[in-house]
Amino acid sequence: MKARDIFIKTLATGASFVPIVVLAQAPSGSGLNVNICQGNDCKIDHFFLLISGVIDFFIRWVFTPAVTLLIGWVGIKLVISREKPGAISDAKLMLWKVFWGAVFVLGGFLVVKLIVTSLQTDTSIVDRAIQQ
Repeated sequence: MKARDIFIKTLATGASFVPIVVLAQAPSGSGLNVNICQGNDCKIDHFFLLISGVIDFFIRWVFTPAVTLLIGWVGIKLVISREKPGAISDAKLMLWKVFWGAVFVLGGFLVVKLIVTSLQTDTSIVDRAIQQ
């Protein structure tokens, strides 16, 4: 085996344990909370709070680790292909795609958060949504 193959397999094995370590450090209240309203006291504000919670969960536990891993992968590609101009330009292009994808997702997150908080009428629910 080449040293490059061993390095990539070791990195992939180590990266597979990252979610376990990260989630072990999470506070007990973090994660997706779908128990928004109690009993039959559900209003439209609770629906918006649920939408906000799902988006927050996606941003924290899916999007952020994915972007982190992609940026790491681009870095590895840049280091491995340092003498190949075509591979370096591909890695730079991939980095720009990751960057603009992150801008697009976070911009959408801000727009949805603005809409959700502006449509809610109960301020205590808005305070809970902001604190999440």
